[in-house]
Amino acid sequence: MLSASSEPEFSLPEIDSFLRHRSFPAYLLNSRRLPEIVSPSTVASLRLKPRTLHGLAILQGGRPPASAAELSRMQVRRLMDIPHFGIVSLLDLLAKLRPLMQGSAGERQPISPTLSRVLLQFSDNVAAQRISTQDPRFRKVLAAWLMAANGSGSAGGPQETAAQLAVRLSQASLTSAEEKQLWASVRKVQAAVEDAMRQPLEDELSSLLASSLEPSSAQLISRVYGFDGQGGTTLQQAGDEFALSRQRVHQICLQVEALRPAERLFLPTLEQCSQVISLNSIETDADQERQLQQRRLTARPFRIAGIRKATELLLAGSSTTPPGAASSATAT
Repeated sequence: MLSASSEPEFSLPEIDSFLRHRSFPAYLLNSRRLPEIVSPSTVASLRLKPRTLHGLAILQGGRPPASAAELSRMQVRRLMDIPHFGIVSLLDLLAKLRPLMQGSAGERQPISPTLSRVLLQFSDNVAAQRISTQDPRFRKVLAAWLMAANGSGSAGGPQETAAQLAVRLSQASLTSAEEKQLWASVRKVQAAVEDAMRQPLEDELSSLLASSLEPSSAQLISRVYGFDGQGGTTLQQAGDEFALSRQRVHQICLQVEALRPAERLFLPTLEQCSQVISLNSIETDADQERQLQQRRLTARPFRIAGIRKATELLLAGSSTTPPGAASSATAT
């Protein structure tokens, strides 16, 4: 063994993160040791790059170590002090040693500091603090997070937000494979949140319906309630348009109830539209529709009736009785 010290060892998730992103905070790099190497493999069998092999030879006075196990718990800063060794050689060494390290067969390790920091930064996002893990638009993209967090032994409540889940994950212990999957899902979650903040109302409502409903049901509900921007229609009119009975249209429209989780849905564009309408209530609907489009909250003129209905059903948690349902005995 070349060197040992009281400095903390590189965790396997940290090494995997380093190999993936090819960068690591210098202050952490210089305070780490290599993990224990448990394989009897020889250094010659690792097929290291010539510069990497030459650097190891310098530490041994001219000849590289014979056994890979001799590199166990070596101080990383000793390697980095070797002339011309550098990050490229360190990455080469870590990549070749990675399968030989203790715990590489699926043991759980504390999450890497880099990923933990990314998750904590995400938890500070105001939008993340409002998104329920049960929100239909985010359930799928957050599934990998929930699986990793629950698999590590921690448990969240039924009203957990994406931000709270991120904090829980930042303290989790994961296998190397789980952390690799988590890195990929972090980017997907971040992209989903950023996209949700930029969507016009048409896309926001459409994505909500598509997240939980069959395409045909989503189209019908959008038409009845005016989520398509056309103001809505009666059950009978929708039935004629979609070749369905009035009763069947009513049954499909009740599926809107499944869209509402225990917590308020994250629909920032709808909230802004509702606020604009409330603050400009003395203006005509046409003026309000024009103003919403000018503010780029809608992509095209969106009938105010549909916005009011969406607010009632999706934000206020009111009854989902479709238009015309109460007068079914007289409808034609």
